[in-house]
Amino acid sequence: MASSIKRKGYAAGLNGVDALPYVVVCRENLWSTNAYHCGYVGVGREHPLFGKEYDEVHSIKVHGGLTYSDKDIRGVTLSGFDTDNLWWFGFDTAHGFETSFTQSERVVMYVEKECFKLAEQLIKLT
Repeated sequence: MASSIKRKGYAAGLNGVDALPYVVVCRENLWSTNAYHCGYVGVGREHPLFGKEYDEVHSIKVHGGLTYSDKDIRGVTLSGFDTDNLWWFGFDTAHGFETSFTQSERVVMYVEKECFKLAEQLIKLT
């Protein structure tokens, strides 16, 4: 499955100081010609959720709920982040209840906004 990074950066917390890395990835869909997008936010070793599985985290509200957690982002080569000391939480837009997303800029912006929302919630838990 091919994956490509559409956006990446740091999402600042509400206080404007704390920031967490985020990545928006477009993935090919194995079941159709459409692609779907995923959003990921990384937390450092000092974060209370570092190393936790996504299904153990019930307080986070993001598009479709959390669907991923791991020490890296499968199928994506990251540069510019201290990946050895990050634990990633993610969500996707490939749920059965929604129509297939396209690769439009509008969708990328929506997933990026959801990454910011996820980052704010993760920062509040520190």
